[in-house]
Amino acid sequence: MIDAIYQMGKSVDVKNFIAAAKPWTAPMTNVLVATLTGDIGLLSTGELPLRNQQGQWVSTIPWEDQPNFINPKSGFIVTANNHITPNNYPYPMPGQYSVYRNVRIQEMLNATKKWNIESIGKLQIDTVSVAMRMLMPELLKNIKLSSGADTVLSTVEKLKKWNADMQADSAEALIAVAWLNEISKDIYADELGPELFEKFRGPRL
Repeated sequence: MIDAIYQMGKSVDVKNFIAAAKPWTAPMTNVLVATLTGDIGLLSTGELPLRNQQGQWVSTIPWEDQPNFINPKSGFIVTANNHITPNNYPYPMPGQYSVYRNVRIQEMLNATKKWNIESIGKLQIDTVSVAMRMLMPELLKNIKLSSGADTVLSTVEKLKKWNADMQADSAEALIAVAWLNEISKDIYADELGPELFEKFRGPRL
């Protein structure tokens, strides 16, 4: 690993940078690289296990087939615990991956024409939840309101207008999270039992 890092530091372009990392066997991580000439790349360091149907480690994915890439068509690279391999990647990639964070990052990257300290700061502290934005319309359309439910009606209207921003002082965010927690309880608690449910309670977003 130390030798690989040393050689990576001496690299003159993205291709050489990725090639220099071949001796890096562990730990596995994503490394982003950029040059002053505008080239960018993603490097998956470490040996990537190849497992059989029983989940046993039988080999490693050949280095030339590691999910490394240079200068994607999008013009940028997003890594936020998301799946980085294409749909036709020939090797299994088991595990849990983030589904929503990278979607939001791509939205903000595509919407920003000029980058400066202010726009980068907004990207870093953004609190909009793509998961909530997708879930709320589905939940709201299944609500059945009875007469005299003025408070509930007011809350529903607020949630319909909500932009899924999870700021700490957002009443809508608090209501949405509490609602999902109750839904999770209704779905899983009786099958799991109280003790096991407490270990897994809450939505998995």
